[in-house]
Amino acid sequence: MVKAYKNIFERLNLNVLMVKADVGQIGGKSSHEFVAITKYGEALVAYCEKCGYAANTEIVELKKPNNEKEAPLPIEEVYTPNVKTIEELSSFLKVGKDKIIKSVLYIKQGKPVMVLIRGDKKIDEKKLERLFGTDEFRLAEDEEVLRLLNTEKGFIGPFIGGKDIELIVDNSLYNASNMVVAFNKPDYHYKNANIDFDNFVDVAEVQENDPCPECGNPLKVAQGLELGHTFLLGTRYSLPMKAYFTDKDGVEKPIVMGCYGIGISRLIAAIVEQYHDEKGIKWPLSVAPFQVLITCVNTADELQYNVSENLYKSLIQADVEVLFDDRDVSPGVKFNDADLIGIPYRIVVGKKIKDGIVEVVDRHTLKAVDVQIDNVLDYMKDLLNVNGR
Repeated sequence: MVKAYKNIFERLNLNVLMVKADVGQIGGKSSHEFVAITKYGEALVAYCEKCGYAANTEIVELKKPNNEKEAPLPIEEVYTPNVKTIEELSSFLKVGKDKIIKSVLYIKQGKPVMVLIRGDKKIDEKKLERLFGTDEFRLAEDEEVLRLLNTEKGFIGPFIGGKDIELIVDNSLYNASNMVVAFNKPDYHYKNANIDFDNFVDVAEVQENDPCPECGNPLKVAQGLELGHTFLLGTRYSLPMKAYFTDKDGVEKPIVMGCYGIGISRLIAAIVEQYHDEKGIKWPLSVAPFQVLITCVNTADELQYNVSENLYKSLIQADVEVLFDDRDVSPGVKFNDADLIGIPYRIVVGKKIKDGIVEVVDRHTLKAVDVQIDNVLDYMKDLLNVNGR
């Protein structure tokens, strides 16, 4: 099925990445998404140009950094009035965001959980969901922060004493040294804090240039439109459902299953996203509604019209998919509409026909070539054969 999907996308001339994905509620051993790269897609994927690694950002595991601990500096309490965001704190103290510990309080199934992460990182709540084993969690409200930590948002910190609050520390804080951190006291922060954390997990959003989990080279991050999904289910469903088959030796075995889907309507959207310009669509030849458009510039000109009509009939007889624009409208309207609908090749029958010449325009490049009318049929056959289906 994966091979079939790849063949489909290749034939459609689509730039598609096969990326590792979360099995989600369907479950199984593994799953992969097929994602067309476009800035309007709903999926976010990370990929490595060096080793070929590719995955939905939700499952990219960012490893602990290789940095070594710095020599500890004297800890310092700093008055930071009304400085509540990472951006404000970085500017106020003139330190990089990567030298700040960001503390975020969640309520998970009624219980408080504090997540710590480096200031230049964001928390990926899909990773949290998998870590928690539930989607029943949310950010703490102001009242809950005040009641649980006796502080306000912007000054939440990991110094929670005897409070019964679960602590989750992101990998980005491994060996973090001389950090800026709040400590649940409004308008104050610590500088040069060195906290020994025991356990680390990955809960950070993947960002451009994060190290590849497999080779360490910088990752690329891009939006994409999910076009297909394959799940290797194994025996997840066949075992509990007792869906067995009998093999050649008469032994009953559970059916090994897969689950596959491809979005037909999404394919059209993805093609348009990847093949368009400011003028309109540029259909690949393999999926174009027509291969050729004949534009008769002036339908009132008997020679232009007759040549256009005869060419139309000849192309149809040659099994070419052709559309004849014989509307009585201005040439500008016809040319604009031709660019908008994006048929791969346009034959323009205009004033040059008096010299026995038509123009053949490539919609993808917008380059025009003069062709003798006696040669245009063979020219189009050769063109469509070279770039054909």
